[in-house]
Amino acid sequence: MLHPYTSPIFAPVLSTATNHNAIKEDLLSRWLLTSEKGLVVLVFSAKWMGSTYLFESFMKDIREAAPTPFALDYIDVEDDEEIASQLGVSQLPTTVLLKKREVVDMLVGPMSRKKLMARITPHF
Repeated sequence: MLHPYTSPIFAPVLSTATNHNAIKEDLLSRWLLTSEKGLVVLVFSAKWMGSTYLFESFMKDIREAAPTPFALDYIDVEDDEEIASQLGVSQLPTTVLLKKREVVDMLVGPMSRKKLMARITPHF
């Protein structure tokens, strides 16, 4: 299930799709389409992970400091294993950066705010 702070870019998918598989396919398509215009950051985690909430605060800070806006979405792998598998996510947390329909970076495991910023910033 998507995080309650899902980017508004993806919100219409939830109200228009009628089944879970259609939602997954539509989300992936929208992420790829959005990545043609700019950076898309996908954070794969699980709600039972304590580091998820800390990671969210890091991402909020990065989003506020970013030189250009970017799409940000949180995916709970327990609810969306198929999407995680399609993008090669095998460890939590994993942050996938999409740009121009390609995975430009994959950040695996927990990391500091400073390290996250250093890895994401070059992609703006």
